[in-house]
Amino acid sequence: MKKRLLAIIATAAMVVTMIPSMVFADGPNYVNGSILYNLGKASTEEQGISIELQNLTGETEKSVKVELYSGDNLLITKEKAGLGVGTTCTFYTNSKSSSWTETPTAYWAYDDFVPTKAVVSHNGKTQTYNIPASVTAKWAELDGTDDISLGGGILVDSMATENEAGICYEALNVPKNAKVRVELYAGDKYLTYKEITVADGADTLTCTFYTVGTSSSWKQDTWTAYDNVLPTHAVLYINGIEIDSDDVEFTSEEWIPFPGTLAPPAPPAEKPEKSPNTGDNSMAPIAVAGLALAAMAAVVATRRRTN
Repeated sequence: MKKRLLAIIATAAMVVTMIPSMVFADGPNYVNGSILYNLGKASTEEQGISIELQNLTGETEKSVKVELYSGDNLLITKEKAGLGVGTTCTFYTNSKSSSWTETPTAYWAYDDFVPTKAVVSHNGKTQTYNIPASVTAKWAELDGTDDISLGGGILVDSMATENEAGICYEALNVPKNAKVRVELYAGDKYLTYKEITVADGADTLTCTFYTVGTSSSWKQDTWTAYDNVLPTHAVLYINGIEIDSDDVEFTSEEWIPFPGTLAPPAPPAEKPEKSPNTGDNSMAPIAVAGLALAAMAAVVATRRRTN
């Protein structure tokens, strides 16, 4: 009997694992599957990841919104109205869709951010579809996915020619319309940031945290470079997503005498301690008043006795 019960449980478990997770959802069933579109074809062909949709109303006033995620990072959103009963939503890595509205319009396909789920909203209902890892196993092979990285972290002294000096980083393979942000840290301590939007993209984008001089093209936070606070690394963000980080390639011995670094401000002067002979005189007026009252009381008492 025990063996038979275990066999039934094992069979039931096998059946459960064979049924897509979306079948068990109490909500709608809007997704029929997903594929990497045109994988392996020439780069002239549109490529991307397709989410196959189903059970849509087809009414022109109804729209469908599909959000593509990598983990908790929202990569891109597409939306369209007036869809048929079955349709496909393709997130292109090397082109844009002419019929779907995309947000953001900037680049979104990164090698290190493999799509893991799609959230479909339609007719007031929402379904989360987990993209199988087998579908995205060759994600990085799609045309248009880029390996964006951060490198450098070196001290550059151009005082002799340009009156500039600072810490130089380089962001590689920056895509078009990318909002680039580089943050500088000393251990866990945030120091400053620089930010720029790159309309045409760049194979190499130079970001310098100046200790002497300023940048006219980058938006930047105010920063004072103290020689006792050694920067340790920088973090690269593209469109709000953390992409890469890189350590600096210099030591405190190089940093302290570097142009523009300042000695730390002197600590505030400590208040002198009161002399132990005088002590705290803050209660003196109260004590004098108390003595005066005691003397008056004594005089009154003496007069009463004499009378």
